[in-house]
Amino acid sequence: MSAAVTLRQLRREAGLSQEELAHRSRLSARTIRTLESGSARRPHRDTLLAVAQALELGGAQRAAFVASWRGSRLAMADVFRDRNPKRAVERELTRQRELIRDLAVELSVNVRADRWLEVSRIRRTFEVVGEGLDRYLWLASLDFATVDPGRVTVRSSTNLDVADTFELPESGAKAFLGVFGQTLPPGTRYVLDYEIDYTAARRDPTGPADPEVDTLFVAATPMQLLTVQARFDVDALPARLWQVRHESVTGPEEVVGDVAVSPFGLAQVVLAPAPSGVHGIRWSWD
Repeated sequence: MSAAVTLRQLRREAGLSQEELAHRSRLSARTIRTLESGSARRPHRDTLLAVAQALELGGAQRAAFVASWRGSRLAMADVFRDRNPKRAVERELTRQRELIRDLAVELSVNVRADRWLEVSRIRRTFEVVGEGLDRYLWLASLDFATVDPGRVTVRSSTNLDVADTFELPESGAKAFLGVFGQTLPPGTRYVLDYEIDYTAARRDPTGPADPEVDTLFVAATPMQLLTVQARFDVDALPARLWQVRHESVTGPEEVVGDVAVSPFGLAQVVLAPAPSGVHGIRWSWD
């Protein structure tokens, strides 16, 4: 029996509604619903103890109840229960946007001498603004015709453990699911880093590079600082770079202005503050 099912059974045996259990445990009804839905796979120990106390569980039963939540490994299938993966991803991203508020983001990419993207890095600082945040989902946009998604991997991560991945060919993306190892309470400020490695993902290593390439970040809400960087090998400096923005993911692209690249191959755009929307750098080799 899963921990979520056990909780639901214990609550009903105690004759409590979700709202009554939330009141007794001094938690929100949303937290109780999240626990019973099975979405919170790694809730904070204090949260579990509060629920156990509200259910008046004895010592041994209380310890077993808390332990039952710690051994499960979150998999992508636990999130994408919908037969339509695209719809499931959108639903999970909507949930995530409701729980976090970005404060500062740094996005950087490295481009090799053969004009191929080697690695992209994200450093994201956010504040938790809702209850139940125990996981983190992000997407890497890919051209499946030239990129093998199975070889696009996470090279490293900090303050985040990668639990699973999921390919979305119809959306041109690969999803990565990370877990924090705990449920972050509202008010928490959190910093995470991760690197996506594209080194071995090129389907045709001898094929030509795309004539135009970009690196973009989608800001769901305004933030204090957004930095977008592209580092090029000095033997592969692009002919032109320009800053772009979209008011929304599906909105038309607007050219903000040209971006200079240093003799050492560094191009950078800094927005302080950064409005919501899509922001980044596009470059052309010719």
